[in-house]
Amino acid sequence: MLSWFSFEAIKKEIKGRIRWPKAKEMVSDSETVILFILLFVAFFILSDFLIALFLKAIGLGV
Repeated sequence: MLSWFSFEAIKKEIKGRIRWPKAKEMVSDSETVILFILLFVAFFILSDFLIALFLKAIGLGV
């Protein structure tokens, strides 16, 4: 078995080398993600509406 692939090595890696985010950072990052999701949703809804409007204007839409 590989020497670095053991439960002790994994625990050591998790405790010592991984930097876990603080609560404030998690909230800030989550807010950023939610904001970008909402912006993308608005962009795609607006794009869909404008494309449908354009297609109706040229006689291809229903």
